[in-house]
Amino acid sequence: MTYFVNAFTQIDLFTIAAALILFLAARPICRWLSHDDTVSARVSMMRLLNFLIIAAVVTKVLLLNETEWAAKIAQCLIILYFAMLGTQIINFFIRQRFGRVRTSNNKVSISDTYSSRGLSLFVAVVITVIALVSCLRVLGLDSLLEAGGALG
Repeated sequence: MTYFVNAFTQIDLFTIAAALILFLAARPICRWLSHDDTVSARVSMMRLLNFLIIAAVVTKVLLLNETEWAAKIAQCLIILYFAMLGTQIINFFIRQRFGRVRTSNNKVSISDTYSSRGLSLFVAVVITVIALVSCLRVLGLDSLLEAGGALG
């Protein structure tokens, strides 16, 4: 058992600790970034990605760091998580700037407009493409031909 605990590097322990903290803070983060009632799906997705990150790091350690595929999968999951979180944060600020402010029952709510929704979709597409290219680079598809084939 001591050997198993000593097999974790400091980066592994930091990754697991950060994923656990983000797992527990998923609901408050989603409620802060979105004031509508559709946060349960986002919370579930964030928690699922955190669980998969932890599972990939533990799998890497269980395989005694002999294979690189578990580390690459963990890195891709981290990229996807932060792409999703970044998209939510940017959409929050887009909604604050371009959304319509409504007041009802002394409660202020911000709804989407055509401008805010269009800009949110554009940002989501750009971040998705950047995340996919980053994942392909992590997986070792460095040439343009390999990356284009994988994206195609």
